[in-house]
Amino acid sequence: MRGRKTGLLAMVPQTPPHGGVAGQAAVMLESRAFQEAFSIRTIRTNSKRRTENPDGKVMDCRSLCKAFDLALAAFRAVLAGGYSAVYCVVNGDISFIWIVLCALFAARLRRCPLILHVHASRNGFWEWQKRSGAERRASEDRLRRIAGGIGDRLVAWLSRRADRVIHLTRGIDSHYAALGWRPADLVLPNSSELPSSNDSSGKEPGSMLFLGRLSREKGFFDLLDALARLDREAVGWKLHAAGTVPAGEDPGEVGRAIASRGLGDRVVLHGHVGGADKDALLAGCSILVHPTRRDVFPMSVVEAMGYGMAVIATGVGEIPEIPSDGGWVEATAGDPASIGEAISGLLSDPAVVAEMGAANRGKALEEYEIGLNSLKVVELIIDAMHGAER
Repeated sequence: MRGRKTGLLAMVPQTPPHGGVAGQAAVMLESRAFQEAFSIRTIRTNSKRRTENPDGKVMDCRSLCKAFDLALAAFRAVLAGGYSAVYCVVNGDISFIWIVLCALFAARLRRCPLILHVHASRNGFWEWQKRSGAERRASEDRLRRIAGGIGDRLVAWLSRRADRVIHLTRGIDSHYAALGWRPADLVLPNSSELPSSNDSSGKEPGSMLFLGRLSREKGFFDLLDALARLDREAVGWKLHAAGTVPAGEDPGEVGRAIASRGLGDRVVLHGHVGGADKDALLAGCSILVHPTRRDVFPMSVVEAMGYGMAVIATGVGEIPEIPSDGGWVEATAGDPASIGEAISGLLSDPAVVAEMGAANRGKALEEYEIGLNSLKVVELIIDAMHGAER
């Protein structure tokens, strides 16, 4: 991979304050493997949402203006040339169709391969619809089911036009294969820059971390209810909550919820954290509590494992695939009693917490290290380019 760099057109979302597909794309493109192999030109593919609240959005539909912006950017890239492959990172929402069509246009007109890196829930293309059945009319439900079926067929057709496909997990790949997608050429989990060493002596016993949006969907209020059940005198503990209240929700509700449960001296709110502040929390806490009601493959779990933390998490989405067999305790989503029981069990046995953290650290180094996984993507892209030349 030394010598002259190969041109790569990367079509990826703009990185938001929180991680997700855009955060993972940014980490990949900035990795040493990508930087050494490619001269990268980036086109941002973000849609304009009806709401800035990701937990309450009904549609993630691109505005016409932004759609034309993307098409124009792709056309300009085609005219400029200078790339030998198109790497397109997408999520399974409604903007998928337009983004992939533009990527396919940019690849086919330059006669180069399209590598499609898909981060999506195994629930299907229309998983982004988050309204409960009680909030929708039955007729509207039928219409959405029809539209969802059409959407599934469209994106399956588009996936088969790609030269290589990357999926997040084997479960997701199996689900989409059943919908007619091109099977994944590479199954690649979310990855992170892991610390080269991990000093467990710096961790505070009984120090827990919640890392994510302070919302009901992420189980934060379930966690507060669980903590209120703990015997305060039996075991010393503290919860560090790193995250923000989603836009559109009452930011004062979190403080009131903590105060009403008598947890003011045990819960520390850090707001959004990043860089060294985030690293310090991961390095100093012993247990990650991820009580989410809905998720796919949370980066917070991967990051905690890399720092040698034990994990308490609900078994939703692909979470059961992430921690090592001996590195996590599963709690029931939406059940404070179950979450509290899991917490009590770990707080009472620091030796077990240390063993779990060591097991998680080992698995993270093997499967979730960004350098190793970025290299796999680079090798896949280069293989696709060689295949196109033959």
